[in-house]
Amino acid sequence: FKIEETKLLHTIARYPKNAGNYKKLGELYIKNNNLVDAAASLEEYLKLNPEDKEAEKNLSEIKGKNAKMPI
Repeated sequence: FKIEETKLLHTIARYPKNAGNYKKLGELYIKNNNLVDAAASLEEYLKLNPEDKEAEKNLSEIKGKNAKMPI
C-alpha cells in the first residue's frame, strides 16, 4: 500500500492536472478503508473531471459512511 501511495503522490506532485491519478489514489484509499483521504482525493479528481457521476456517487457514499466528514 505505502509504495503505491508514494508513487501516486509523487506523480500527482509532478502532474497535478492529471485527474486520473487522483481517482487512482482515491480508489487505493478506499481499498485500505482510509475514507478521509479517499474523499479528499475524489474531491480533487472531481474538480478536474466534474462530469464523472460514478465518482460523485462514490464520494457521497464515503461521506455517508463517515457522518463527521464535512461535505
